[in-house]
Amino acid sequence: MKYPFLLFFTFVLHTVCFGQSLSEKTDSIAYRLGLFDYIKQALTFSIEPMRDWLIEEDSIKIIQIEEKINDQEIYFRLRKSIQQLHSEQEIEDLYQFTTTTAFQKIFKGEEINKLMSMAFGDMFDEIKALEEKNYSKGHDNSYEFTPVPVDRPDGFYATVNYTRGMEYSQIELVKDPAITSVHIKEISKDYSIYGDKILNITLTKEGAIIFHQLTEANVDYPIAVVINKHIIYAPIVNEPISGGKVSINANFTDEELDFIIQKLSPE
Repeated sequence: MKYPFLLFFTFVLHTVCFGQSLSEKTDSIAYRLGLFDYIKQALTFSIEPMRDWLIEEDSIKIIQIEEKINDQEIYFRLRKSIQQLHSEQEIEDLYQFTTTTAFQKIFKGEEINKLMSMAFGDMFDEIKALEEKNYSKGHDNSYEFTPVPVDRPDGFYATVNYTRGMEYSQIELVKDPAITSVHIKEISKDYSIYGDKILNITLTKEGAIIFHQLTEANVDYPIAVVINKHIIYAPIVNEPISGGKVSINANFTDEELDFIIQKLSPE
């Protein structure tokens, strides 16, 4: 062959340009858009408030739902829904688009809500059904957290005396916050596919490391969020949280979220 290197070059070029499968490109889209982290945290926070008051048979059902919240299942559902919504060419275009600085604009589209509903609507429906069933046995139709006065500055705290079923008013905090506004890069409010208000926090590199250590050391224990000398929320940690992104899904009003954002925003 006169120019064997040309054949080799063509092979390499083909591998680089076309080596990724449709599934790999779809997974890349889901990852780059933050859909994976978003849905995993949304499902976790939907389940967490019900842990202490579910009846036994429904506790088993919620465990079964939790078992589905694994990386493989989440990517499978996202992949399937994206491929249902888009043609191969559209997925290729979207894949290319997510490599640009403009791709963040897609977060504001209604299509993302539609995708989430298609991929995980059944999980949220199961959770909602369990919630309504158990609320009907004497619980209020919302998850309320009554702020607890505490002499601590704003931030995220580990607890020192928590036991399951304890009243939040009895919780004691460590002296100093692990996370403060210094460790926060961005903070904003958003809405879930069901219209629930969500507080999204992006931590600095140092903050992400500290928060991972904090959650790793406090699995099955609450992390208290203190604002204006009150514990305003204390979610139970299910697993260590890495990546520096935190979502809080609680029953806050828009005004309360704006105040929290003001207090925790980096200076």
